[in-house]
Amino acid sequence: MSQVLTEVVVEALCELADEELQRRLWTAAQGPEVGSFVEAASRLLDDSGLGDALDGGTEVFGEPADGTLIELAERLMRIDGIREPALVLADPQMEEVRRLAATALNQVGASQDPKE
Repeated sequence: MSQVLTEVVVEALCELADEELQRRLWTAAQGPEVGSFVEAASRLLDDSGLGDALDGGTEVFGEPADGTLIELAERLMRIDGIREPALVLADPQMEEVRRLAATALNQVGASQDPKE
């Protein structure tokens, strides 16, 4: 059974929920803070172990949070993150991504500990 890195999940959700942070990170040419949509999605689903846990049917943060995270993962897969950052930021689907990420962030925080 894979372990989910809660801190990584929370960091990725914070980025995916915050349009101002996205603009700052995703449009930066260089500097101490640089990122992208693809990196944020990968951090949430791959680097944290969350994607494997959810795909495997493991309950991670409880039913409400896991349901929101699954819906968020499905939304993330619909966005072409290879485009220019300004186009990704302006994608109408990003509004729903931000909403779901903010909801998941609250739910994950309320769940306290992931189940192992």
